[in-house]
Amino acid sequence: GDTWGNGGYIWIGYKDFANFTKYAYEMIGDFSNPVVVDDNVVDLSGSVRFELSSGKNMQAQYAGGVYSMLDAYRSGTRFRLYLSNNQPAYVYAFGSDLTQQTYKIFPYSETISPILDYSKNDVALPDEDHYVQMDNKVGTDYLCVLYSKEALDLDDIMAQVSSAQGSFEQKVRSVLADVLVDGGNVQFTSTSKISFQAKSRGKKAVAVIVETKHID
Repeated sequence: GDTWGNGGYIWIGYKDFANFTKYAYEMIGDFSNPVVVDDNVVDLSGSVRFELSSGKNMQAQYAGGVYSMLDAYRSGTRFRLYLSNNQPAYVYAFGSDLTQQTYKIFPYSETISPILDYSKNDVALPDEDHYVQMDNKVGTDYLCVLYSKEALDLDDIMAQVSSAQGSFEQKVRSVLADVLVDGGNVQFTSTSKISFQAKSRGKKAVAVIVETKHID
């Protein structure tokens, strides 16, 4: 019941979970037959947060379809990425840089599911004990986080984005043109917080695109 722990829940460290859990099962709903909802109800929403190893959040501003970091960051900067969802969704993340190549961020292995089928989830990447370290490829780094009501083929999407023409944002929106929620049905926060709310209205996904200036 909800009188136990923190409203019926308890936090446990990843290492402790691995040590003491022999078997774990998750019941996943049938996403192929979604419940019909009111078109005027927000049914996709979430947020993306970058946290430096110092504990300070990396601030960004929304303009022209993308979030841009307010500060430039040097090679060697260590940070952690948090992906949050407010409704059940398939969540994917991939990155790119000026080499035009793409690389997978989440799910980062075949044993990890992209289904975040409960609300108010907060996934730490790479995990709660480690950080990502920026390499020495200066320029602009790009991140795309996809929130979707249905499963997507991330490998195929990344391959198409790599070979497409235009800016990173243009390539993503071109490749995903058939599934992205119409722009008028998505509201992105314009403040320092990276978040959105959307009414899918027959479409599948929302793309959150973040660019970071990478300096020596």
